Amino acid sequence: VVDFDALRACRCTRLRLCATNVKTGKPQIFTNEMMSPEVVQASACLPMLHRTVIIDAKVSLKAFANAHQAVDEAGRTTCIRQHLDSIRKHVASLSGKQYQRLTGFGSLDFVLLFIPIEGAFQLAVEQDPELLVHAMSRKVILASPSTLLAILRTIHHLWRMDEQNRNGLAIAKQAGNLYDKLVGFAEAFEEIGLRFNQAQQAWHTARNRLATGQGNIIARTEALKELGVQPAKDLPAALKQTASAQGESS
Repeated sequence: VVDFDALRACRCTRLRLCATNVKTGKPQIFTNEMMSPEVVQASACLPMLHRTVIIDAKVSLKAFANAHQAVDEAGRTTCIRQHLDSIRKHVASLSGKQYQRLTGFGSLDFVLLFIPIEGAFQLAVEQDPELLVHAMSRKVILASPSTLLAILRTIHHLWRMDEQNRNGLAIAKQAGNLYDKLVGFAEAFEEIGLRFNQAQQAWHTARNRLATGQGNIIARTEALKELGVQPAKDLPAALKQTASAQGESS
């Protein structure tokens, strides 16, 4: 059987089981209460990455068992051929059912076919060297007890690298946007300084027109006071001093 305890011990995975609904013939996720001995398919989930790997272990090993029980070489050869045919038929079946599409976004585009007996796996690949390539071409990866965890860890590592690359691109994009925002703020800040300088220059121009030059407005209004005009308010002393100095210099 699948060593679920070993898989759970792997920190990068958690497991949920799924099987084919016998009434509809369609794959379906099952809860613990719905489990039966026929349920032999699992999906290894990577919750931190929101990704899922479908693992199927429903291949028949009856022919493999018969091969070990054969009394002669001819019978053993026939059983081995049946064993290979059984695996190839199951590969074709998995390829046609496309279980990997069940989990939606985040799943691999292939299914892991787990052969739970190491000897059955080794016998198959020894007798049919093209079996692994054939299965891969059908989007099915063969795995055994000695390779399953290594395959899962490799997939997890590659997914982590992909996630980090995606995060790096997102960070680079956000950094570019932040830099553009800073450039816009700096340009606006410089524009404010320019406007302040222009306002100051305009203020100096207006003040000079008011209090400097021969016959300026300040000097002329002060002359009215000397003629007897009695206003309720008085002009700022700085303006009167500027106008008085301009009058003396002229």
